[in-house]
Amino acid sequence: MIHVPKLNLRGSEATLRSAVKACRLPEQTWPVDILHRRLCVSQRTSRTVVLLADPAEVSRVLVESEKQFPKWMPIYRHSAARETGTGTIFASTDADWAPLRRAIKPLFHSSRWSLLVDVARHATLDATTTCNPVNIEAFFTAISVDVIMRTLVGDDADATADYHLAAIAQGLVEKQHAGDLHGAMQHIHELATTCTSRGPGAAAISGVDMAGALPPRPRPMQEPFLADNRLALLYAGQETTALTMSWCFWILGQDEELQSRLRSETRDAQAATGSLSPEAIGKMPRLMAVLRETLRLLSPSSATVRCTTQDETLCGQAIPANSVIVVPIYAIHRHRDLWDQPDTFDAERFLRPIKHPMAYLPFAAGRHTCSAARSVMYEMAAVLATMLDRFEWVTHAPEDMGLTNKLVLSPTSEMKVTLNALEPRGAAVIA
Repeated sequence: MIHVPKLNLRGSEATLRSAVKACRLPEQTWPVDILHRRLCVSQRTSRTVVLLADPAEVSRVLVESEKQFPKWMPIYRHSAARETGTGTIFASTDADWAPLRRAIKPLFHSSRWSLLVDVARHATLDATTTCNPVNIEAFFTAISVDVIMRTLVGDDADATADYHLAAIAQGLVEKQHAGDLHGAMQHIHELATTCTSRGPGAAAISGVDMAGALPPRPRPMQEPFLADNRLALLYAGQETTALTMSWCFWILGQDEELQSRLRSETRDAQAATGSLSPEAIGKMPRLMAVLRETLRLLSPSSATVRCTTQDETLCGQAIPANSVIVVPIYAIHRHRDLWDQPDTFDAERFLRPIKHPMAYLPFAAGRHTCSAARSVMYEMAAVLATMLDRFEWVTHAPEDMGLTNKLVLSPTSEMKVTLNALEPRGAAVIA
């Protein structure tokens, strides 16, 4: 039986009245009822706070009528922009957001997936020699940092990393566990300085790469947006990806049979296609299902937040203008009406159609879906396929692990495993 930690929701209507806390402190503010109700509302004279878990209404808020429900900017500027600036894609107004999205999107285009998979594989192999895989979070943080750096500056897999991955990764994990965002951002600033002190790499897209202090040619993204988004993408891109890979690795260490089945699947796919590639990953349905189930139960983002600009009706209830709408991703992913055995890890469920597309929101939905959503799935699959080919591992004391929210869903203690090296069967194929 795979142990998956969960949040201890102990809120009430009274605790839900604080909009900021409802966004950032789900354990303290969300009532456990939201796991089986579609709507929880705390109405006050100054502002109404809504927890919305109804898939059809979530679709209306995030997709069909999303311009009527803009992001609630105070929370994004308080959290996402506090250390990076207000010019980030995460905290910019709609007028600035659209051109920023267009500027960033080519970095994650499908034409780049082959490059991304190759970079992810090389980053994983490098990390196995420079970092200790037993320290799961630091290990996957090093890989994630390496991949996002190469993506932003346009380096291919053969480029030499001019940053100290092991030290940066360990520092990031320590600061993030301590809840010290400012301390973690010092390491991100170090990486950003590396970006600005060099030019674009061999695989850079003309006019899109984010390297260089001053653009040597016209770019769609100019200062201050370039500096702000360089910091934001480095931080958000590394932490969310590293956490998901860490959780997936930790979960697989609890199930020897599942790990073995995935190892066979990933090796067979690489043998059939001749390399670790997007085409090979397309032949790994169970690995992708395991990643999706990990994101369902342990999605780094616990919520996405919108607001009302006019009086609205949600689930038949009147909601006044100036209300804050918290879409509780964590609760939707474990909702009793939307999932069978919602707290149980069962990757097979993603080999079948799910009950509602808005029951699964690890990357949000609509225009504001994460621009790297599909790319990051290829990245994580490439990393885990590489690890499966070279190691088998066992997770220590999984039942002692808890879950907490520190801007993202985080483990309460160090993830520990025992690894044994294998003779990589794929080495002859992908060397």
